[in-house]
Amino acid sequence: MTALAPRKMITIRSGTCDQCATGPVPGECCTKLALPVSQTAADNPDVVGFFALHGVEVRQFGELAIAVLPLRCSALLPNGDCSLYGKPERPQVCSSGPLNAWAGKPLNAHCSYVFEEDEE
Repeated sequence: MTALAPRKMITIRSGTCDQCATGPVPGECCTKLALPVSQTAADNPDVVGFFALHGVEVRQFGELAIAVLPLRCSALLPNGDCSLYGKPERPQVCSSGPLNAWAGKPLNAHCSYVFEEDEE
C-alpha cells in the first residue's frame, strides 16, 4: 500500500489595500510588528506575563505563536500613507504584505484583504 504524500496548503490573497479605511487607525498593519516566538515561550505564563509588561501580546495562529509588538513604522504618515511609497528605499515586504492570513484580519481587524487556503 502506498502512502499518500501530505497535501501542501498555500494561502491566496485577493483584494486591495484600503489603508484599513473601516477602522480608527489608518495603516493599522504598519503600527505593529509581529515576530514568531517559540511554542515553549508562548505556553509559559511567566514569559507571556513578562512580554505583557512590555506591551507585547502573544497570540496563537494555528501552530504558529506570534509576539505582537506595538511598534509604529517610522515611514507611516498620520493619514496612513507611507512616506516611502514608490521610492526605492521602501522594503519589498511592505509592498507584498500581508502575505499570511494571520497578518490580515486576525492581526489587523480592519484589513481589506481576503485570504483563502488552497492546495498547491
